[in-house]
Amino acid sequence: MTIGFDGSRAFAFNRTGTENYSYQLLKALARIDKKNKYIVYLRAPFFGKFPNNFLFKKISWSRLWTQGGLALQTFKDNLDVLFVPSHTLPVIRKPGIKTVITVHDLGSEYLPSMHQVKQRLYLGFMQKRQLKTATKIIAVSKATKQDLIEKIGINEQKISVVYEGYDKELFKPIKSNQSKTYYLFVGTVQPRKNLERVIKAFAIHLEGEKMRLHLRGELKLVIAGSKGWLSDKIYKLPKRLGIEEKVKFLGYVPDEKLPALYSGAIALVFPS
Repeated sequence: MTIGFDGSRAFAFNRTGTENYSYQLLKALARIDKKNKYIVYLRAPFFGKFPNNFLFKKISWSRLWTQGGLALQTFKDNLDVLFVPSHTLPVIRKPGIKTVITVHDLGSEYLPSMHQVKQRLYLGFMQKRQLKTATKIIAVSKATKQDLIEKIGINEQKISVVYEGYDKELFKPIKSNQSKTYYLFVGTVQPRKNLERVIKAFAIHLEGEKMRLHLRGELKLVIAGSKGWLSDKIYKLPKRLGIEEKVKFLGYVPDEKLPALYSGAIALVFPS
């Protein structure tokens, strides 16, 4: 069987979210599947090492990469299956080809104002159609599966819940005798991550009557992630609240440094 794999995100610089998902999934498939042939479609040339049943192809379209370039390849390469690790399928594709897509969430349905206008328009117009025409949908949680059923009207039998994994060789606790003095958020700095509320809550927490004085002096909120859409207001908020020295923006942190960062935190903050 010949499987097309949308690898446009897999080898991005400073991978996050769906990019990490794509990359790790490719690595896992290369380990366990020696039988099927994979054609991985990329935006740039790839010179890494993969098994012989993996072929990498660059699609040179700078615009309309999915709806133009990837769509064309479904006809050229005689694919049996096309897998897309996020919910954006080519509208026009080879008749009879089976399609599998992963849905990570339906954030644009719940919080449309937290997405860019062009993204809202694209997802609003394309998402429902593509989800309904996909052969199979992978949901990364039971909550996402339920959203697909209730919000989009997808048949339950079409959805499989496959939880996201992690690199167990890399992500394991690191023991340290140092005291834990910070709360940690990891993710892109943008409105839909709910970071403004986190920073405001942290400011209230610092002023709480039960906060021990010696801990208050050390306690910090650490935010690790790249600058995203409409993030200026978030970066300015700590100064406006008078806690500028208590909130640290680290920027993007590579995977190999995250285990130590996680291990040193009092708690992980995930407000979205």
